Amino acid sequence: MARMKLCIPVLVLLIASIAGTSIVAQVPDCAVRVDRVVFCNDVDTDFGYEKEDEMVTGVCEATCGDPIKYRFRINNGGTMPLSSCTLTDSNGLVSGPIDVGDIAVGQSVQNIFIDRVCTPEHDDLEPGTLVAECLCTDSEGFLQTVMAEDTAGIQCTGGSCDGGPVCGDGILEGDEECDDGNLADGDGCSATCTLEPVCGDGVLDDGEECDDGNTDDGDGCSADCMLENICGDGTVAGDEECDDGNTLDGDGCDADCMIEPFCGDGEIDPGEDCDDGNNMDGDGCSADCLIEPFCGDGMLDPGEECDDGNNGGGDGCSADCKIESHGDQGCTPGFWKNHRCFWEGYSPYEKLGSVFDTLNTHYPCLAWDRMKDALHYRGGKGHWGAARVLLRHATAAVLNASNGDVLYAWTEQQIIDEVNAALATKDRHTMLELKNELDALNNAGCPIGGRRD
Repeated sequence: MARMKLCIPVLVLLIASIAGTSIVAQVPDCAVRVDRVVFCNDVDTDFGYEKEDEMVTGVCEATCGDPIKYRFRINNGGTMPLSSCTLTDSNGLVSGPIDVGDIAVGQSVQNIFIDRVCTPEHDDLEPGTLVAECLCTDSEGFLQTVMAEDTAGIQCTGGSCDGGPVCGDGILEGDEECDDGNLADGDGCSATCTLEPVCGDGVLDDGEECDDGNTDDGDGCSADCMLENICGDGTVAGDEECDDGNTLDGDGCDADCMIEPFCGDGEIDPGEDCDDGNNMDGDGCSADCLIEPFCGDGMLDPGEECDDGNNGGGDGCSADCKIESHGDQGCTPGFWKNHRCFWEGYSPYEKLGSVFDTLNTHYPCLAWDRMKDALHYRGGKGHWGAARVLLRHATAAVLNASNGDVLYAWTEQQIIDEVNAALATKDRHTMLELKNELDALNNAGCPIGGRRD
């Protein structure tokens, strides 16, 4: 273990010959030297020792606000290695002790730089004491602590050092538009303390697609002032199913831009009685998708004279749910046999099977007869005879119903339906009952006669 003793260095004798006389030069075992240089100009230069003679302990004069640079150097001035060297400064230029490390014999640690700006605080600053401190084991094995000190001052003139603002001191003064504590461009406040256009300042500048006054993502304008896709901007993009330009629920596109059930989409959703694919009233399904009364629903609603569950006319209840009037006119089979010129809608040569289609199945032989032939039919025995005499009066009946000048009690469709149903029974009694009913209607009184021009 090294022995400790006071800082009394052991001297090494160097003998030099001067004018024939021997002189003993004393060189200590342990010695350290420190110097500090302050530069006011060429602060971006990589300084070497050629700058040393310009200013070592003098005063550097700089304009207030200009950059300045301090350079420190530590030399090993003894004959033994130095270890655990540190730098401290009484005027705060050094932020805490700087760990310099070990320095071999005849070596130095140089170009330790600290950048500053000439400010009022530096103006006429009393030179601080720069202390270098190292450990050293001398030639006798004693561990020593060796120290050295140096000073360097600076004088700042003009600008805020004489009462004006200093750009870069972090204090907004005078005609400064900003002062962010540095002299860097591109951070919103330039090196001359004027405002720079930046994303997030709320002003749309060149290269920006948007600027909403912040640098947040997810609000439609990104942190780098580029447009973002968001729900509610009216454009369907990304994983959106819809975008109706808002973030409201209940309008078919919800607040997350997903399609939602709505009245009028053609599907019956919970809470709907109906959905006919529109939002119109008066069509049986209201604009609120509730069932509404309508003609043809089989219910007698206000304003209806009848409602037979359909919207067809000629069945006693018209398409607009009004009672259809029954006529009291009719012309006999003999009239229609002898007055073909009054036939409307039918041809004398039209096949019976094309009018009463049940004949094609149950009475195919009669189906091929013409309508004019049916007016000559006479009765006979069995259901065949009943079918013939029924067809005679049925032919006259449809001619009455199809004629615009005859107000007949039944419609054409009623006649055809009743006749087809009776023929399908092949029951003589059923067919004769219908024949008698049609015979009475055909003899109600013919309103037409003579020759039609």
